[in-house]
Amino acid sequence: MGRSAKLGSFSKADLAGPCRERTCPTSDRGGYRTSLDGLQVASCQVSEMTPLFIAKELFGRANRESWNGYVEWSGLRHLDEVVALDSMLCPSVLPNMEDRYWPHVVNEDYLLSYFIDLDFLESEVAGIPDRQLLCVVREPGSTPVLDRSLAEFQFCGFDLVELESQTSALTNCGGFEGAFEPDDLSSKGLILDHDRAIEVQRDLRRLFPDELHANCDVWAIFRQRVHVVCNAPFSSRLGRSGSAAGVDRFFGHQSLT
Repeated sequence: MGRSAKLGSFSKADLAGPCRERTCPTSDRGGYRTSLDGLQVASCQVSEMTPLFIAKELFGRANRESWNGYVEWSGLRHLDEVVALDSMLCPSVLPNMEDRYWPHVVNEDYLLSYFIDLDFLESEVAGIPDRQLLCVVREPGSTPVLDRSLAEFQFCGFDLVELESQTSALTNCGGFEGAFEPDDLSSKGLILDHDRAIEVQRDLRRLFPDELHANCDVWAIFRQRVHVVCNAPFSSRLGRSGSAAGVDRFFGHQSLT
């Protein structure tokens, strides 16, 4: 059994009556969910070290023009790929909240894209190309060690993400001088050491107290070793104001190593 979530309750605004909460295991690979009681919906809140799951688009050298534009803008020339929770560089492949998702997602502001039920998420994205499936832990006290049932997920590093905008301070803010250097980032745009990630988090808040995107949470990111790719082009926006935006992205086979 994977790590279980701390359960809370959630009622959609247009649904009457209190939620009656009941826990029931949905998978041997992490997480519990709550049952539906007619039109009453119960969802989940997470505690420290709870693994969450999200499906993201791929973004790396195989994206050609958009990748070249991103590298030119960011100056991160040693990257071969961005593995991030950033909502612009690596958007969710499930951008719209469906009613059937409510029992399977996190009941917290700005976290509705994060699932607690891995099997449910895999079933939803099974037919979607150009995706990667991430297992993440918010604000871990150390480098997490996942349950053996999640052995298909490989540790990638730590991202620092401003929660409300889902913006990565590491890869989509043009850098924060004095808080970290490009050399602090791996070839995936992540910090590999937990202590260093915490140090950068503190320096961002101390040196840039008025900058929204410097108020970050630390997220540990693990990636499923198998992901789906193809060569279908589509467009996506990159970066905030002044970044390399609006260029086409072209997907191809990517390596996890």
